[in-house]
Amino acid sequence: MSYDFYRWLPRKEYLTEFKKYTNPNKHLLRFIHNELYHNTGETFFFYYPTYRPYFCIDRNDTITDFITLNHEIAHGIMFRNDTTESKKSDHYFLTELEGFFFDFLSIQYLKQSFPYRIIQELEYTNFITAYNSFIDFYITDLAIRLLRKKKRISIIPIQKRILEQSLPFYCDETILFSALEQDPKPNTKFLISYLTSLDLEEIYETDPERAFYVFEQIRNNRSDNLFQNLNRNDISFVGEDDHYHPFQKKIEKMNQLGKKL
Repeated sequence: MSYDFYRWLPRKEYLTEFKKYTNPNKHLLRFIHNELYHNTGETFFFYYPTYRPYFCIDRNDTITDFITLNHEIAHGIMFRNDTTESKKSDHYFLTELEGFFFDFLSIQYLKQSFPYRIIQELEYTNFITAYNSFIDFYITDLAIRLLRKKKRISIIPIQKRILEQSLPFYCDETILFSALEQDPKPNTKFLISYLTSLDLEEIYETDPERAFYVFEQIRNNRSDNLFQNLNRNDISFVGEDDHYHPFQKKIEKMNQLGKKL
C-alpha cells in the first residue's frame, strides 16, 4: 500500500527514494512490536560518510502502520538535504512538517477505497494528538510565567487563568505534572510544524501541485530564519491579523466530528 501511495504522489522522485529506503537488501527498515516509548515510529539519521536513514516502525497491525511508514519515509526523504548544523538552527522547528503533511496525504489516499467511518476516526485521532500537545504547551507556558514572577507553580492560578480565558479544558495536578514532564523544544517543533501543515492542507484542497511546491520551499529553506521562511511562503498563522484561523476551522470541524463518533 505504501508503495502505491508513493506512486500516487505528484512528486515521482519520492517513489524512487521510497524504493531505495525499503529495499530489503539495504537493511534500513525494521518492524517491531510494542518496543518504542510513546512513538509509533522513529527515524535515525547518519550523515557520515554518506547520508543514510534507518527506520523503525512499532507496528500494531492496523491501518495506522501504513500511515506511520509513510510518515517515517517522508522524514528520510526530507532529511537528506539537512545537515547536523541545520538541526541546531531554528530550521529545526520545521522538521516535523513532512510528518504531518504526509499523515494528511496518507488519509487522502485512503479515501479512495476505505470506509468513511475509518477515515473520520483517523482524522479525529490525529487531531486529538496535536490538540493535547497544544494544551500541554499552554499549561507549561502558564507555569513558566509563574516562575518568572517568582511565584510557586500551583494548580489554582493556572486553573483560574484557563477559566478567565473560557478555554474548553480543565487542569488538575495530574495534567499539570504531565505537561511539565514534556520537553518544550520538541513540542514547539511539533506544534509549529502542525500549524504550518494546516495551511498546506487548505492549499491542497484546491491545488495539490502548489501544496507540494510550498511544502518543499518551506522545508528546504535554511537561509531565512523561521518566521521569514513562513512569511515568504504566506503561511497564515504568522500573520498579525490571522488569529490561527486554519486551526480554529480544524477545531470546529473536529468538534462536529467528535459528536458523531
